[in-house]
Amino acid sequence: MPMEMFTTLNGIWFLLAGIFLIGYSLTDGFDLGSGILHIFAKDENTRITYMNAVGPVWDGMKSGLLLEEYAFRSLSCCVCCIFQCFYLQCYSFMGINT
Repeated sequence: MPMEMFTTLNGIWFLLAGIFLIGYSLTDGFDLGSGILHIFAKDENTRITYMNAVGPVWDGMKSGLLLEEYAFRSLSCCVCCIFQCFYLQCYSFMGINT
């Protein structure tokens, strides 16, 4: 594989990772906001309402994190240099269980 093509592919994946990260950041407020409200809810009926509001879209929100992880995996030099000390935090944030 020529070096120019490798650089181009890295640039494309870097842009895709940025788009995924921005998209996740913009759309994650609903999920996190209802979780915070759940903590401060006064009665069980309100807690159930918050959980039912998030329930139908919960699985779709995690797929964005997986797409972002695949994009970062394709940038192996970036992952090795920058994220080598944050693997545990990234995996625990993403909720990957063994």
